Formats: sequence, C-alpha cells, structure tokens
Amino acid sequence: MKTLIATVSIALMLGVASLLTAAAPPSDNLGFEDLSPSQIMVVDIKKGMKKCRVCHGKTLAGKKKAPAIAGESKKEIMQALSTKVPKQMKAVVKGLDAAQKAAIAALISKMPKAPKKAPAAK
Repeated sequence: MKTLIATVSIALMLGVASLLTAAAPPSDNLGFEDLSPSQIMVVDIKKGMKKCRVCHGKTLAGKKKAPAIAGESKKEIMQALSTKVPKQMKAVVKGLDAAQKAAIAALISKMPKAPKKAPAAK
C-alpha cells in the first residue's frame, strides 16, 4: 500500500510540474520549459519572484537602488545568491538551499534582458 501511495504521489507531482511547463502560454513560462520537474517544485514563484521584484522591478529590469538581473548569466545570479550576497539581500536569500538557488538562477537567466536605456538628452 505504501508503494502505491508513493507511486501515485510521485506521478501527481510530475503531472503538476508538467502542467506548469506545458499548459502555460510561452509568455507565462518564464524559462521553466527547460527546467526539470524537481527544479520547478523547489521554486515558489509567487513568493520568490515577489521578493525579487520588490527591489529589481516587475520585469527584473532594475530600479534606482537595484540592478537589472533578468537575462544575466546563471553564474552571476548564483554568486549574488550564494557567495557575493549584497548586504540588502541577505534576509531574502536566508533559508534558500542550493537547489532553490540554482532553480532561481536558471529561471532569471532565461528571462529576457531589459533594453538598455538611451542616455538623457541635454
């Protein structure tokens, strides 16, 4: 009976993850189409992305005090989440494990880069 329950649970988790990647229109996937179901399951989009967007903006294109991060390399994002954590981000990344950080880095790196702003006219 335990084996049956475990098998059904795994199938349900994989099915939910497949729905997340296959059913959403491309604009809503935010790069999840290339992530494995286990990576998708560790990222809480609503909470995680909300935290990023507070400082980096709705599309992660940056704000006055936080740089654009959408489309940056996984390596740079992992450094910001792991080894070179800016002071103001320490509370945000506290409690994230390596798998969560890797999934977040993969997601953000797949997002479209923000267009560069033209210099202000004089």
